[in-house]
Amino acid sequence: MRSCVAVAAAVFVVYAAQGCATQARQPKLNNAMLAPETVYPGYEGALLTVELRDPDGIVDRIDWVVEGYEDQVFTLNDEGERGDAAAGDGVWSMRVDVPFNTPKGAYRVTLRAYDSEGRPIIVRGPDDGRVPLTTSLTAVVEYPPEQ
Repeated sequence: MRSCVAVAAAVFVVYAAQGCATQARQPKLNNAMLAPETVYPGYEGALLTVELRDPDGIVDRIDWVVEGYEDQVFTLNDEGERGDAAAGDGVWSMRVDVPFNTPKGAYRVTLRAYDSEGRPIIVRGPDDGRVPLTTSLTAVVEYPPEQ
């Protein structure tokens, strides 16, 4: 009986330690930005980037959408293509061209991470709840200055 209790206690300690390690090692999206911060419709595009910290390599894809236009989903890459500077460096990027008929204003852009099966990555949120791994930024669209 005593050995069963000792084994159960050891298993609990191992799982508890893994849970703490998992929380500390959960993936994070950092420093999402659009450069330049203000874009002009129909002119030169911008570069959307986000840094991914993913020690266990569970993130397979990072998509982004513009609030109000969720039916249009775009995918960033870390393959050194389509605006991404270097493959495998943890900075996911995409060159963004703003259509010429885009109204000026501020647009909320949300980035979300997915696993290899297309499921959203779930992480521990601020109140210990489970939330999708997301980050967001505001993109500003202005009309070019008159010349």
